[in-house]
Amino acid sequence: MSWQTYVDDHLMCDIDGHHLAAAAIVGHDGSVWAQSSAFPQ
Repeated sequence: MSWQTYVDDHLMCDIDGHHLAAAAIVGHDGSVWAQSSAFPQ
C-alpha cells in the first residue's frame, strides 16, 4: 500500500458521519509523502 492510498482510504474516510477536512503525511525533513486534494499548499 502506498502512502497516498493510506491517506485516501484511511485518513479521509467517513467514520460515523465525521471526516477530516484535509490530511497529509510529511517527513521529518518537511517533504510531503502524500496529501489529500484539499490539503493547503
